[in-house]
Amino acid sequence: MIMSEFEKLKATLNDKWLDYYEVNCSWIIRILPKHTNGYNQYVDSETLAYVVLGVITAIKPKVKEFLELFSELNQDPRSILRVLSIDYLALDEKLKERPEERAKNPKFNSSEIDEIERIRQQLSKGEL
Repeated sequence: MIMSEFEKLKATLNDKWLDYYEVNCSWIIRILPKHTNGYNQYVDSETLAYVVLGVITAIKPKVKEFLELFSELNQDPRSILRVLSIDYLALDEKLKERPEERAKNPKFNSSEIDEIERIRQQLSKGEL
């Protein structure tokens, strides 16, 4: 019973995170600490993982119950995100792929997605 509940919850988390990131990426990117490898500047993956965990627990409070269990086994936020099937790296590429994925998958044709699309359009026009 718990596993089926977990699987149902897990199935929506990555999309919920990407929805949130897409709308809020401008300030998220600005506040995250950055490192350089001599060639490129990159965001600290551990810090980003903590942000993602905070966001998904706010969006889906039920996640908290599972995080309490997972954190007893492993406190690394990146590992926990892997268990939750949340891809939190290469976000810009993931966002570029979303229109094609949504066109192929009818489950994304919901009123919730329509509302998100309306917000995206308003953001792109500078209305928000």
